[in-house]
Amino acid sequence: MTNLVHWAQTLLLRASYAFCKIRISRVPENTWLIGVSGVCGLVGEFAGRFRSFSVCLEKDPYFPQHRFNFSLNGSKLYRLRRIILGPIVLGYFLRRVSGVFYVSDVGFLISSTDANEFEYSFIKSRGKHLVIWYTGSDIRSIRQSIIANKGGRFEDYGSVIPLSDPRTISEDYDRRIKMKVLVAEKYADLIFNHNQDQVSYFKRKVYDTFAIVQEDFFNLSLDKFNKLSNSRIRIFHAATNSLIKGTPLIRKAIERLEQEGYQFEYRELKPGTSREGLLAELKSAHLVINQLYSRLPGHFGFEAMANSCAVIQSADCPKDYVYGDPWMETHSTEIYENLKTLLENPARLPMLAKAGYAYAIQFAHPVSVSNFIREILKEEGLEIISGQYS
Repeated sequence: MTNLVHWAQTLLLRASYAFCKIRISRVPENTWLIGVSGVCGLVGEFAGRFRSFSVCLEKDPYFPQHRFNFSLNGSKLYRLRRIILGPIVLGYFLRRVSGVFYVSDVGFLISSTDANEFEYSFIKSRGKHLVIWYTGSDIRSIRQSIIANKGGRFEDYGSVIPLSDPRTISEDYDRRIKMKVLVAEKYADLIFNHNQDQVSYFKRKVYDTFAIVQEDFFNLSLDKFNKLSNSRIRIFHAATNSLIKGTPLIRKAIERLEQEGYQFEYRELKPGTSREGLLAELKSAHLVINQLYSRLPGHFGFEAMANSCAVIQSADCPKDYVYGDPWMETHSTEIYENLKTLLENPARLPMLAKAGYAYAIQFAHPVSVSNFIREILKEEGLEIISGQYS
């Protein structure tokens, strides 16, 4: 059935592209099409920074919904609409753009049969550019992660993800990852993937991805640290996907510290908490515990730093950062000791928060990231223009 659906979609794409030959209106040069997955709100953020059309066929309900040129909302008929409209929308916009910028491995066509090969080859055969921005599990090989960390001092994703999802170390799962890599390397002009945290099979040059934090999350406010001598330190942790985040170890350390008489307030992100609710938690938190197995801060880590929180996380802390350590590097075996250190030395919290905020501005603010992307594309002979087109 999947092969039949994919075959029907290839016909719809060819028909749409043929019927949309006549341009409805003149479109400026170097206009791009950005889509398709709404993960982390990236399509909306990119579309707001670059001259582009934007399409979101799979929305992330947590992030604010931008005004896309075309989008689909979930409904009883979503699957059918996705099958029919995905290729039609691609054919329509492909006549009007110089390239397609994909966020994640999600395509306009439902492509589980060929890892987007038909879709990518169709785009390239029409003289268009192709850029792919991978987001994590869409391209990460757990088998390669395990090999890369063999003999390493600390546990990483390869140590914990198979515990929650054993399929990730199966031959079939890894074969699918390899196929995605082969297809991407064959057709893409440019690939973004962070090889430290998203270990995969790429042989050609890839560029690091960046987290992007929405502007309203940036809040430099160190006043909350002024009253620490008269109030408890507020510790916050997002226990979503608890095994991968290291939540069981964090709870164990928190319980031990409470039993030893340390005074603090510990809160966890509740399931279903809105974006506004998360923002309120971060604004009041002094210390945020992020995940314990990642080599990168990730989206939540940057959100915490953008809100002037001191952060504990396993990400590699940059050496000799001009403003000091932007977070306290902490691995799964170190959580108790490092929490204890900060509880006994609360004066370190505003120092970490100030450096972390500067780091988030430099590496996760939408303006900074869009400038990075534009420079990388320029280096590869591609051009993407600042501003919006709709």
